[in-house]
Amino acid sequence: MALSDLYAPLHDWTECMHEVREAFSGNVTQWIRAWGQIGIINVNYAGSTDPQAEHRISGRYSYGRQLGRITEVLRPFVEEHRIDFKDEVSKKALKDFTDMADDIAELKQASVDEIFVRVRQWKKSPGFDRKLNDLLKLLDDLKK
Repeated sequence: MALSDLYAPLHDWTECMHEVREAFSGNVTQWIRAWGQIGIINVNYAGSTDPQAEHRISGRYSYGRQLGRITEVLRPFVEEHRIDFKDEVSKKALKDFTDMADDIAELKQASVDEIFVRVRQWKKSPGFDRKLNDLLKLLDDLKK
């Protein structure tokens, strides 16, 4: 039995509850899994029109990877056409997008910093010189 088969009945139930709202409170439905987390990351496909496709796609391309690729392609295009964002709504959308893209770039840099911290921790372990040389060789091979 696939994991998606376990979610199917809950998905069907949450789809029918999707539009329940109280005045001034927004959406008042909540999906609660009494059995807890399954795996490292759980994704709620309840809002999807095709949960099986979402599962296949997110299994191959994480949401971070999808967002990263979209941002990498869209950012230069948006910057080149910045002058076309004339009304206040468009200007706000442009600012929100560029702020998000900048934040993503900072988060990516944070992972580089984390790698550096990890390598610095190797210094305390036996075989530091070998590990460092292996890493430098692999990094050098990436340039080729």
